[in-house]
Amino acid sequence: MDKNPLLDVVKTYIANEELSIGYALSKSTRNQWIIDSVRDELKAINNDYRIIDNDDLDAKRIFRNKSIDIFETDNFKKYLKNKSDINSLHYNKLLKSCVISADTIEDFFMANRVSNPKTIDFFNAFCRTQEREYGKTLLSSIVRSNKKSTNPSVKPSKLYINGATIINAEFIATVKSGKEFTMSEFYGAKQNNNCQWYGIINDFDVLRSGYDLLKKTVLDSFIEEKDGKVSAIVYGTGGSGKSTILRRLAIDFHAESFVVVWLDKGETDEFAEKGLTIIKNEIERNVDRKFLIIIEDWDGMFNDITGAKLGNKILNQTYSINNTRIIIGDRNNNSSYKKYRNNDFELLVSSKDNQEIIEKIIEKNPNWELDTKKLYGKTKNYQPSLFLLLFIISRFNQEKNNKNIFGTFEAQQVFQNIIESDLKFIYNRYPGLAKALYYWGCLYSNNKVFISYETFLNIADYYNDTGKNEISNWFCRWEAKDDDVLDRLKIYINKTSFNRNKNYLNFIFFNHDILVNSGLGKLDLEEFEKFGDRIKFQLLEIIIDTGDDYSTSQFLSSMLTREKQIFKNQEEELFFIEKLIKNNNKEDYHLYALTQLKLDDETFIKFAKLIWEKKIDCPTFWDSYFNRFKSTKIIYPLVNEILNIDYYHNYDPAFVKLIMTLTRNTKNKKKFISDVISKGNHKIIDSQILVEAFDFAVHQDKLNFIEGVLEDKDWIESCHTFECFNPIESDKVELFFKCVEYFDPIKAKEMRDSYNFLVLLFQSAFD
Repeated sequence: MDKNPLLDVVKTYIANEELSIGYALSKSTRNQWIIDSVRDELKAINNDYRIIDNDDLDAKRIFRNKSIDIFETDNFKKYLKNKSDINSLHYNKLLKSCVISADTIEDFFMANRVSNPKTIDFFNAFCRTQEREYGKTLLSSIVRSNKKSTNPSVKPSKLYINGATIINAEFIATVKSGKEFTMSEFYGAKQNNNCQWYGIINDFDVLRSGYDLLKKTVLDSFIEEKDGKVSAIVYGTGGSGKSTILRRLAIDFHAESFVVVWLDKGETDEFAEKGLTIIKNEIERNVDRKFLIIIEDWDGMFNDITGAKLGNKILNQTYSINNTRIIIGDRNNNSSYKKYRNNDFELLVSSKDNQEIIEKIIEKNPNWELDTKKLYGKTKNYQPSLFLLLFIISRFNQEKNNKNIFGTFEAQQVFQNIIESDLKFIYNRYPGLAKALYYWGCLYSNNKVFISYETFLNIADYYNDTGKNEISNWFCRWEAKDDDVLDRLKIYINKTSFNRNKNYLNFIFFNHDILVNSGLGKLDLEEFEKFGDRIKFQLLEIIIDTGDDYSTSQFLSSMLTREKQIFKNQEEELFFIEKLIKNNNKEDYHLYALTQLKLDDETFIKFAKLIWEKKIDCPTFWDSYFNRFKSTKIIYPLVNEILNIDYYHNYDPAFVKLIMTLTRNTKNKKKFISDVISKGNHKIIDSQILVEAFDFAVHQDKLNFIEGVLEDKDWIESCHTFECFNPIESDKVELFFKCVEYFDPIKAKEMRDSYNFLVLLFQSAFD
């Protein structure tokens, strides 16, 4: 059968991705990445179309025809023939209908299979995404049209950082070409569809005192390399305007010589595990590459014990990454990051500037001047948070005739009146939705736990008392238009999609913590049962029964660690944990909570057996188990599969590493280690497993491994693997130096000059 050139191109891009991230992709991760890439290409084509001047109909027609010409099948063509609108039915239908099954993807990789036209179009779209990402064209000989239709003013993004958003010209162009927002929506802290970024880009914000010095301090911090990477602290109470300042800084810096990296909420684990590695690799490839990492909300992202450890982990990792700087936004000037600072700069964002800022905002929006005078003319009280004041002003403009809301001039009371009015408005139509919003707000004010939007709707259905899924059936349509209740709901929450264990979930976030802490959490409504432990336990039961794996695991863990009083006894705690395990929930939050309970050996072993029956390979739990019992007896029957070069990728790498360390099956262990260290595996084996295997490998296998490295001209891209070497004998030291020198003579010279450092760095690699 003839060779499939498209398959070769796809495999090349996959190999490039694995080289870039430093480990091999499992089949499921690879398939999800391919599907996401196709979605990205369709979105990019859509954005390119929308960027074209609305009045230039000829340009739009030419662009559309060329886009259609790329593809063969109706699934893609029909979308491109219809109006390219990111909210259109055609757009949403395409994103669903053009995602093929995992089996079809696997068939494509079988060289002896013939792919149908839709599959060919699918992988052509995948390759075009890689062209956009890396600027490399490999498709010219196998598709009819190789020309990309892109906005010439926007450079293709060459970098993707897990757990973060890169703020560059392409990002700004995407926001500008997307949905438009009003000043009222911006000042009300609406988060959906890049509303806050849209406001900054369109100068809805007001520069405040200290901003210019903040900019200068950050720029100057790149002049000289220092161990500490934190260059500025922006702190102040909730709602004072910290996020607005940091967004303004990110936009103003987007064209600087460094890459601006905005850490995403809910993605801190992903950034710590993968994002920082990508940044480190980029800098190793190009010593002139620089990065500015902005952590918008330290308190919100790293507020508990686990979060604090994660925050310190991120800062610790940056110690060894030159050309990176960090800006932190926080409610308090936290001492936890003090030792990571490279200067003493701090910007306190307080209410002293509120009056001046509001006056400048009114200059931008003169229609608000009279309303603001009516609202604040008597009290002149600008001390509450800036967010609270702007929220009131924007809503006063809409509902100034409602005396029940604005019958007082006390800002905090007006704020609560507005929120109470909104809840009653929702309650009149959907009682369950109002209760879900109120109860979740009360709970979130003390326990910043996150759940999916779908789980939130299930809670609303429960409290609606109709016996039907009326709320979830309608409000799953987040983009629906002209719905007063949905619009009112969006004032308080936003929905953001994140990847959790290879599945995408829509998490809900409150648009601002003040909506909870000074609003929902402070209300006492006659229509609702008072929020307390009974409601917390009720929410637990609802979420356990109807929630997704992430929501149930995290919520149960939060209740076990912060609200233990709601449980009758430990037996009841274990009942809920066991229920999740039997439901095959493979998230690790509840399993971590299990390890924190004071269990006798018999109970611990009982749960270990149950967890392994479900093939749950959570490293957190098993690390605790092995530390306690020093035995792999429970999982012994499957050790041959876990430590097998053909099947190990089905398990978490950290779990495989644990088994490799503890197993007494020496014959199987030696074979697995030998297979891992085989020539050529340095590119495709996960670094955790590779480093552990190298430590246990016999002398000859290590030498064979190095020989394979010496034959690989691309090894410099993953040179970090040599951290496990310890050149004790002079000939082996020379071998390592020559290995590095083959790719980078300058680095080899530096290493020769730092021999003592090398001996320490590459400890105990040679037996």
